[in-house]
Order: sequence, then C-alpha cells, then structure tokens
Amino acid sequence: MTVPGGLIGTLIWLFCLLFVGGVCLGMGIKWSKGREPAGPWAKGKAPKRTDFTDVDAYNRAMGRQLKLYSIPFFLAAVCFFWRPLVAGILAAVTCIPGLILLLVRFGKIYQKYIK
Repeated sequence: MTVPGGLIGTLIWLFCLLFVGGVCLGMGIKWSKGREPAGPWAKGKAPKRTDFTDVDAYNRAMGRQLKLYSIPFFLAAVCFFWRPLVAGILAAVTCIPGLILLLVRFGKIYQKYIK
C-alpha cells in the first residue's frame, strides 16, 4: 500500500474517510431518534413539531439518508488497505454527487411530511 506522502498521507486519508463517515453516521442516528424535527437548518428557525404530519417518520427518513450517505466513506476506508487509488476514486465519485442527491432527497422528505 503506497500513496503519495507515504505513511503519513495514508493515515490522513484514512482519518478523513473514517471521520466523514462517522460524522454522517452519528448525525443519522441522532436524527433518527430525535424528538424535534431534524434537518440542516442553516438559515432561519427550524419548523416546530406541529408543522409536520408525522415527526417520528420524518426524523427516521432524514436519519436514514445520512446513514446511507456514510456507507461509501466506510467502504472507501476499507478498500484503502488494498487499492488506495480505487478508494480515492470511490470517495471522490460519491462525495459531490452524493451530497447533491442527499440535499435533493432532504427537500423531498421535507415536502412529504410538512403540513
């Protein structure tokens, strides 16, 4: 297993892949079990619980999306031990398109459960 930068480069790549996957997985679990509506509310205030038809189903759907988004990062970290180039390609191919898909799905889930 050789990557540019040697051992330090390898450890940084692994740390980044595992960190991003872990954050997404942790947020997905937290959102799935939350009592208040979950979501990436960057601007403005988050909607109230009464604004949704089924907050529990909404939170489970939002959490499921983040849990699924974390899978490619963990797969890339495992793949990194055998084929670092393939792992890098997997992470790059899933990162940006996956994030766009994630945001589109968040919008659809929001529209499905908002009153």
